[in-house]
Amino acid sequence: MTRVLGIIPAGGNASRFNGLYKELLPISNEACGLTRCINSMLLGKADKIVIATSVTRAWFQKMAVDDNICVEYRLESFNGLWEVIAKIGQEKADRYLFAMPDTVYPMHIFQNMPDKPVVMGEFSTRQPQRFGVLLDGHIYDKHKLPISQSYTAWGLWSWGREAMEFLVDAMSLYKDHSQALDSMLQRFGFVSVYMDYYYDFATFEDYREFLCSTHT
Repeated sequence: MTRVLGIIPAGGNASRFNGLYKELLPISNEACGLTRCINSMLLGKADKIVIATSVTRAWFQKMAVDDNICVEYRLESFNGLWEVIAKIGQEKADRYLFAMPDTVYPMHIFQNMPDKPVVMGEFSTRQPQRFGVLLDGHIYDKHKLPISQSYTAWGLWSWGREAMEFLVDAMSLYKDHSQALDSMLQRFGFVSVYMDYYYDFATFEDYREFLCSTHT
C-alpha cells in the first residue's frame, strides 16, 4: 500500500490564461509550477503522486516531469478539484498531501508538517474573494468579505487516512466542499503550518507579480 500519496489537480481549462497550461509556466531556471509542486511532495516523503489531468495536457506534462519519479496520470473527467480529492482520496494510503501546481509556496512545507490527522498550510491574505479562508472556525470559499482586514487562508493540506476517509464521505454527503471541510475540522481539529508566501497564478497579472518577487 502507498505510504504517502500526493494529489495534484492539473486538468482545468485555464480560461483566464487563454488555455495556456499554467502549471507548466517557468518559475525558475530549473522548474515549472508542476515540477516544483511534485518536488515539494517528494520532500514530504511522497512515494506516489497522482496528477488529475486530461489526455492532451498529460502529453505536455510528461515532457516536464522526470521519468524516474513515481507519477500516475489520472485521465478522466473531474468536476472541479474537490471531485479530484473525493475520487483519488479513495485510494488507500497512510497519508495524503494536496497542493495545486499553479501556485508557489515554501518548498519544504510538507517536510515540516507534523504527523497529525489534519494539517493546513496557511497564509495571510487581504483578498478573501480569491481563496478559502478560515473565519470563526469555519471555511469560507471565495466570499466577498470585508477587505479592510487580513485573513487566514488555506493553500494546501496534509491528511491522515482516517481524516481522508471522513472527508471523502462528507463530500458525498454535503455536495459542498466548504461544509465537508468544516465537518472534518469539527471532527479532527487541525494543526496550522504558516507559509510566509503563497502565489496563485489565477491571472497573468498574478504570474507577473510572482516574477517580480524574490521567491523561487
